[in-house]
Amino acid sequence: MVLQYGAYIAMAGIGLYAMFVGEIISIFHFMSDPIEIVIEPASKVLQFISIGVAPGVIMSGTAYM
Repeated sequence: MVLQYGAYIAMAGIGLYAMFVGEIISIFHFMSDPIEIVIEPASKVLQFISIGVAPGVIMSGTAYM
């Protein structure tokens, strides 16, 4: 079964979205049971968006052009 390049790019985009969901779930669990480490959640969420969602949107847009 041969897939076109657009299908591979779309699967990579879905993988990036799944990675973002995993990151958000992990920070939620970390924040619900805090230890002595203090983090700023707004900066972490912005970092996770720039790592996972932004490339995923670009790949999804590229796959459906």
